[in-house]
Amino acid sequence: MRAQLSRSDCFFDAEKPYEEEDKIVSPAPETWEALLEFLPERAAHAAVASRTAEDIIRLKSLKEAYEEDKRSEMRLDILELKQSIGDRIQVASLEISALSAQIDCEEERSEQVATFMKRKESRRDKELTVGAIVVGAAGAIATGAILLDQGENADQNTVEIIGISVGITEAALGTALLLNKKKTEYRHPYNHLKCVWELDPHCDLIPPVVGYFLQQKGADRRTYIERMRAEYAEFGPVSEAKNERAKQKLEDLFFNEGGRYTAEQLVERAGMLDQFEAMVTLMKEDLRLLINLISKI
Repeated sequence: MRAQLSRSDCFFDAEKPYEEEDKIVSPAPETWEALLEFLPERAAHAAVASRTAEDIIRLKSLKEAYEEDKRSEMRLDILELKQSIGDRIQVASLEISALSAQIDCEEERSEQVATFMKRKESRRDKELTVGAIVVGAAGAIATGAILLDQGENADQNTVEIIGISVGITEAALGTALLLNKKKTEYRHPYNHLKCVWELDPHCDLIPPVVGYFLQQKGADRRTYIERMRAEYAEFGPVSEAKNERAKQKLEDLFFNEGGRYTAEQLVERAGMLDQFEAMVTLMKEDLRLLINLISKI
């Protein structure tokens, strides 16, 4: 468990992040227009993200030329080009899968530690509850025994002292029960949530193919990474901050290298990671669409 708290085994190649020159840039206007002549926008973006846009345009031209001149060498060129395009799309798909696996690993790590902490809290809750029941029962028995034994001659001061002592002890146990929310030091130096929060689709942890997709705009005219960041801000733990100081403290905890977490906060972290993982995994749908369309050229 100490290893889970201090480091992560989810990043086997963390010393080799993606370089700036690997970044995928938007295509030239003439290239983009040529793609949209025979591909829907989603598939066109997938072509750019997989670095196959130029070859797909070339494939389309070759196929049109082949329809007019059925030369065998031209057919061979088409098959080789299709194979090359397919290979690069598969590489892009594998990069997306690798990122999804990393995010899922971090999510499971958070959930595992949260479950461990909740088990300890539950055990402590049970002990405190049993203690409060035993103290209350003991106080009632002691008071009853004195009254039965001495009747009207019972020392009222003694009875009152027992009652007050039992009440104080039960209040202390009840307070301890309410405050039974332990924190533990939990580190995540490689933090995907930081990339989203800082609106940085080209951070070291995100492969270029995913970074390109994250910059595309949805129906609401916001980029996907902007939409994810807005959801974190509106529905995530930061939204519960009562003031700017508390907000900054939560931002540093969730979107930096970690700190002291409660079990509930670790569950919230896992939920945000799961949300990001789902968005990344859905990017493969655009690649699948592109492959299907390429197969028909």
